[in-house]
Amino acid sequence: MNPKVWAMCERVSQDFKAPSGRLRQSDYRKSDKVAFATLVLEALEQQGDNVEKDMFDLAY
Repeated sequence: MNPKVWAMCERVSQDFKAPSGRLRQSDYRKSDKVAFATLVLEALEQQGDNVEKDMFDLAY
């Protein structure tokens, strides 16, 4: 796994609120998971890390 992506996932997960309102990760809908992945990729982009277009395409 990519350590930069993993670190960003941990940071984003601290403040992430699922759009569906579900509290437990095991209950997340696919749309919640996509929202999380999108936030991670956007945060990496803002940080200045190169995010390949393929990674963004996977989130949608």
